[in-house]
Amino acid sequence: MYENIMNVTKQLIRTNGMQFTISAIAKELRISSKTIYKHFVNKEEIILAIIHELKNESDTYQMEVLNDDSISHFCKLNLLLTRLPRDYDIINYRNTVYIKLTYPRAYELMLNIYKEDWNRFEEVYKAGMKHEDFREIDLVIFKEMYIASITQLPLLQELSEYNHKELLTRIVSLLLNGVKLQS
Repeated sequence: MYENIMNVTKQLIRTNGMQFTISAIAKELRISSKTIYKHFVNKEEIILAIIHELKNESDTYQMEVLNDDSISHFCKLNLLLTRLPRDYDIINYRNTVYIKLTYPRAYELMLNIYKEDWNRFEEVYKAGMKHEDFREIDLVIFKEMYIASITQLPLLQELSEYNHKELLTRIVSLLLNGVKLQS
């Protein structure tokens, strides 16, 4: 039942944003709201569970990349920046603003995840700098450019011939080519 609640909630978020209700989830699943409350205390707990699910998927992938010594620093950066969790699309800019204003615990968790992910990126970048794979860049500007790009992906996709993954790959390629030392 837990998985069904999570899946229906994600669908409702995709169609209605964060304006979903426990009643709407129950109606969609054809169960009582009480059944949902057996698994989640409130709406924020469902949102937290979704964010934790995204984090766990992302952490697993990132650790595989980071621990693989056969992958170059450049490829690691590319892999870290082009792989978003499966349900990343539900945490878009509009939903993030709603979470920030309505659910501070969930927003704080999101910020911590972004910080952890960025710290991993910086570790790889700094290791690449030591091996003289990369030139020195302003990481703050790089980060802002990357975040601006991924938050605009849905709009860019509407205006482009490329799908989500192709757009992200091309954007990251442009950003990383500014980092790589020319051989």
